[in-house]
Formats: sequence, C-alpha cells, structure tokens
Amino acid sequence: MTHIATQPDSLLAEIRALIEDARRQIAHAANAGLTLTYWRIGKRLLTENLTDGRGEYGQRILASLAQQLEREYGKGFSYSALTRMARFAVLRERLHRAIEHARERTALASPEGDLA
Repeated sequence: MTHIATQPDSLLAEIRALIEDARRQIAHAANAGLTLTYWRIGKRLLTENLTDGRGEYGQRILASLAQQLEREYGKGFSYSALTRMARFAVLRERLHRAIEHARERTALASPEGDLA
C-alpha cells in the first residue's frame, strides 16, 4: 500500500523514522557480528592454549600476535583485548553448559519427560 504524505512535516517525520530504524538495524547487526568474531577469536586462542597452559611461551606468542593485529586493526586487538576474548569464550562455554544442564534437569523433573 502506498501512502502519500500531504504535509511536508509528515513526510520529513516518516523519512527520519526510516533512517533511524535503518541505523538501529545496522548497529544491531554490527554488534552481533563483533560479538561472534570476538568469541571465535577467543575460542581459537583457547584451542592453541595461549592464555594459561603454555606459560611464558604462550604469553610471548600472544603478545606478538597482538602487536601484529593492533598494527592492522587497531587497539581493539591489544594483548589485554585478546585475553578478554579468551575469557569471554570460556564464560560463554560455561553459560552454554549451565543452560543445557538446566534444560536436562527440567526435562527430568517434568511428568512428560523431555516434552517440557
């Protein structure tokens, strides 16, 4: 359905609303993309065991990686940022396990079994 605005102020308000809605959608998509990227980076760092398990050697590798990434992509990929990404991946996995455990307990407690 086509709506023809008869008032210039009404047309301006509608166009502003469209622009603001698009901006919100773009911000949401960007935030979701960055969150997923940070989690994937953190998970990859954990796979390489660079944060805790390799001690000083892992810290040196992580520091070198951070320097290279910072040069290319900015301060968001500093040593401390990379360690936060790894912690984020750990916390996300713990949360996921806790949710799954809660679902299992709920299913077991339900009279219908896993139909809850």
